[in-house]
Amino acid sequence: MPDPVDPPKSDPLDVDDDADVMPRPYADLVHGVMEARGCSKPDAEAWVDEQGREAAERFLLARWAGR
Repeated sequence: MPDPVDPPKSDPLDVDDDADVMPRPYADLVHGVMEARGCSKPDAEAWVDEQGREAAERFLLARWAGR
């Protein structure tokens, strides 16, 4: 079994769960998560699958907004 995915490198309290988002394509989400978290592609895919595309989009928006 692979190691569990580390938590995101942004404060989850700063991610606005109520914001309506239009998630980007899956491959772009995975690439963004890889870049934001400094993780491998399989780990990023697992994280996106576990959290969902909308949550992943919110995370990326919060991460790049400097929250």
